[in-house]
Amino acid sequence: MHSKNFAANHYCIRDHTSNRLIDEFYNRDELLIPRVLGTSSQGQFQIKCRWDIRLKTEKPGMQLVIAAMPNKNNRSTTTDEEVKMSVDFINSNFVSVTTGMFQVLPAAEHRRFTVDLNWDARVQKRSSDNLRILLPIQGQCGRDMLWFSGSCYAVSAVRQSMADATDSVGGDAQLASFSSMAEISEFIAA
Repeated sequence: MHSKNFAANHYCIRDHTSNRLIDEFYNRDELLIPRVLGTSSQGQFQIKCRWDIRLKTEKPGMQLVIAAMPNKNNRSTTTDEEVKMSVDFINSNFVSVTTGMFQVLPAAEHRRFTVDLNWDARVQKRSSDNLRILLPIQGQCGRDMLWFSGSCYAVSAVRQSMADATDSVGGDAQLASFSSMAEISEFIAA
């Protein structure tokens, strides 16, 4: 999944909580970028970023997509020294953002959550993954997704083994499966 045009890019504001309201009309495709804009992390020790996300949607069946997007400059997998972002849902669920992660959740049950990232710039690297938050519109999905046979499909830009891909997909999302070559041909033609 990779898109050049996002509704909004939200950078880290050091030691501040950024409040974001996401609705199904104007602000339905957002990108959280774990970088302090306009400053170098040199000379900065503890850096804390937090985004408080609230969903405003009244449509029944609306789904929330949370996906790790590789930074344009770094399409390789993350390293062990990197600090990962975490998504904390108010209902006490917790998701660690890892390269290739793709979660689909019922929006009605996950109306509010926070995204946190803390790192010590002297000894740790910040996450190389951005976090995409999307409320796909049924029949249209997202700008870089495909609507096919009643479902949204997305392609990851991250190279993964089958085991890693299976582990990175969660919630109501699932890996695509086809029952025939004809179905695959129809999908490719779409």
